[in-house]
Amino acid sequence: MAGFCQTPDDCDLIAQTGCTAPSACYPGMAGLQCADAGMLGEGVACMYVNDCMPGMGCIGPAAGPSACRAWCDMMVTDPPPCPTGFMCTGVTGLPVGACTPVMP
Repeated sequence: MAGFCQTPDDCDLIAQTGCTAPSACYPGMAGLQCADAGMLGEGVACMYVNDCMPGMGCIGPAAGPSACRAWCDMMVTDPPPCPTGFMCTGVTGLPVGACTPVMP
C-alpha cells in the first residue's frame, strides 16, 4: 500500500489569510490548516480549536476548562497585540500567542 505526503495549508492564524470561507485557519496535527470555522466568541467555553470564530482558538490548561482566545503576535509590542486586560502568552508548539486575561 502506498501513501503520499500532504503539506499543511498555507494559511495565517492572525491575518486569517489562505482559507476560503466558510473555512478559517487553525492549528492542526500537521501544522496550520483550513477547517470549518466555528461561531464561539471571546471567553466562551470550547472543546475543539475550530469551535471558535476565525482569528481565535480554543486555549486552556491541559487539565482545566478551555475558552476561545484571540491569536496574537508575540513579537509586536507597540501597539499592544491584545486589548486592555489581556496579555499575549505563548502557546506550546505554535509560532503565535493567545490573548489571555491578566490575573488581578
